[in-house]
Formats: sequence, C-alpha cells, structure tokens
Amino acid sequence: MPRKELSFLGRLLLQSGCEFCAAMKLRMKICTGWLHNEQLLNKTVQESSVERSQRLASQNFRTLANRQRESSADRSQRLASQNARTLLTAIGNPVLNVLNVWPHRIPELWLTVIGNQALNDPND
Repeated sequence: MPRKELSFLGRLLLQSGCEFCAAMKLRMKICTGWLHNEQLLNKTVQESSVERSQRLASQNFRTLANRQRESSADRSQRLASQNARTLLTAIGNPVLNVLNVWPHRIPELWLTVIGNQALNDPND
C-alpha cells in the first residue's frame, strides 16, 4: 500500500478502534471515489507555486507533443467528427443550423431581426 494510504488507514484505525472497520471504511471511500478526490484536493492545496508551474508546464509539453505526433489525416478526421457532432446538435436548433450552414448570412439575419417588429416588440 502506498505511504499516504497507510497513514490514512492508520488514522481510520485510530478513529474506529477496529482494524476490520477501518479497512471497510477505507474500502468504501476508495469505491465511492471520495478518497481519491480528497487526496487530489489535499495535493492541490499543499502544492507550491513552483510545483504548480512545473506541473502545468509538463501538461502543456505533453499536449504539444501529442499534437505534433498527430498526423494531418488524423487531425482532419478528428475535426470532421467534431463538425458532424456540431451539425447533429444544430439539427434541432434552427439558429445553430443557419449559422453552421450559412455563416455568410449572419449580417443579413441580424438585419432581419432588427427590422422585424414581432421580434422587437417594445411591450415585452
């Protein structure tokens, strides 16, 4: 068992007095994800600004490395699937549908809304 979990188990053992009860409490917390979330929270709170900047730099480096490894074919396929999801979302929404299909008509649509008294009712 990792050192942090042992110390946590030790604290549970002191609180409950029974090794079995402490182990069951620990297991329940692990199964519900509570322990993992608490450890992440404690790690984030205890993290210094230098550690945080190093962690973020490492994440950025991994992201950039992944993007560079991705071929142009993979990238275009990923973008196509994202566009397909956007269009499927827009099918039920006429505003999104118009914006996705005819982006060059956005000024025309705004002028229509401005001139449409039903949409610009001052009594609303």
